[in-house]
Amino acid sequence: AVTALGEDSLDTLLARADLGEILKHHVLNGELPSSALESGTAYTTLQGSSVMFNSGTPSTVDIAEVSTPDLFATNGVIHAVSEVLLPNSIEGVLALSPDLSTILEVVRRAGGLVTELDWRNAGKLHTLLAPTNDAFTEYFTASSTSLEALLDREDLEDFVKYHILPGKVTSEFLESADDTTMHNTLHAWGTLTATQPGGVLTLGGVPVDTPDVIAGNGLVHKLGGVLTPPAPTQPPAATMNLVEKAADLGLTSLVAAVEAAGLKATFEGSDKYTIFAPSNAAFAAAVTALGEADLAAVLAREDLGEILKFHVLQGQVLTDTVEMKAYVTLQGASLEIARGGEGALVSGSEVAEFDQMASNGVIHVLEKVILPPSCAAVAAATPELSTLVEALAAASLTSVFEWTNGGRLHTVFAPTDAAFTAYFAAEGIADKAALLAREDLAEILKYHVVSGKIPSATLADGTIATLSTDTATLTLATADGVVTVNGDTATTGRVACGNGEIFLLAGVLSPAAGGAGGAATTSR
Repeated sequence: AVTALGEDSLDTLLARADLGEILKHHVLNGELPSSALESGTAYTTLQGSSVMFNSGTPSTVDIAEVSTPDLFATNGVIHAVSEVLLPNSIEGVLALSPDLSTILEVVRRAGGLVTELDWRNAGKLHTLLAPTNDAFTEYFTASSTSLEALLDREDLEDFVKYHILPGKVTSEFLESADDTTMHNTLHAWGTLTATQPGGVLTLGGVPVDTPDVIAGNGLVHKLGGVLTPPAPTQPPAATMNLVEKAADLGLTSLVAAVEAAGLKATFEGSDKYTIFAPSNAAFAAAVTALGEADLAAVLAREDLGEILKFHVLQGQVLTDTVEMKAYVTLQGASLEIARGGEGALVSGSEVAEFDQMASNGVIHVLEKVILPPSCAAVAAATPELSTLVEALAAASLTSVFEWTNGGRLHTVFAPTDAAFTAYFAAEGIADKAALLAREDLAEILKYHVVSGKIPSATLADGTIATLSTDTATLTLATADGVVTVNGDTATTGRVACGNGEIFLLAGVLSPAAGGAGGAATTSR
């Protein structure tokens, strides 16, 4: 399958946006052992396409042999097959549809676009708006042209791109959208609106005769007419900066947040940015997700800037240049862009509006506020911090490092599991259970935490206050790029998190008994 799909390795295959479609093509609803499968019968898969079963020695599903049937599980049955099954690609659907032979010929002539519609397209999902043969005949007559003339056009590729929507865009989605919503095509500056005059779905004024013809890598909507691409002229240059454009789009909550976080000047400047901008409804939903009472409380949070910067990329990323991969944000964490059912997903959020151009970048409107992993989540996902994670839970401190902590930022000097093991021996602590039972556990842990986010680049010699109720301080020193804490405990690495910073420590720090700001001890 790696070769058949044009991939280099299994890893790239597993990263494909259409992987779910491929897998669902291997699944039938219900439990069907081999004795219940009827030979010569086409079965509809969860993906929507069909597979043909034929009994024999061996039995086959399409072209694949059933190598091991009837592997029963508690919730179904598995039949192992010899090959990966692929439903018909969009190109395959065209080839099997006699009434779409003209658009197939046009697609195959249009440079490399046929690859965009087959399985060699790196996993992208598309929706083809396919004029029928009758629609092309009427078009040729009305425009006094011919198929041969169309195939010879220099802009043939743009012509075809205007008939392709990115993503798997169902007729239900098009019918549910407002009739002013602009749907992007693969054409450089071509968009379409969906309307329903008299209850008939139209795209760009052309009726959809047969919607939702299922393909393995997208959908085909059969059109009763041919779409005419816009004239090949660039759109007027954007004159509004990103802040002004956000206001023009009605993103009042975002504009207020940008001002509250002190980022307005950044997005009014000449440097270009890509903003994945949460809608007003998204900000309203974030109030609850962040544990706040209202939007004003969200705008007053210390971590607001971190949240906003997680929605921003350096440079300008448009839909026709975006790659399905992780992008590093201004916050430092990465967000993931992937193909969704109706278009792109940004860290799980659907994109409501694409390519809203500004003079210094572009805005894509999101349907929810996205959050990078909190320090609590990052620590839990870091294997060498398992003891610390258990200790935080035992001391009821985990919530301090979650997004519902009231917006506070923290810097954590986090002892590794190896550091705790050495600490047990040095302090005569029997085991981890004994540590977790200590009455002063919370104070020990809070002595490793500093208020605010201190990036590694700004760690400097000096003392800093901790969360310890004894107001004990830490003494930091830097030499040759190595940071030590309290004289001899070197940081062994940094783990980025959304609401702070985590530095791994080779030792456990202990506040001095009885004194604010007093000397501290270290066990390694």
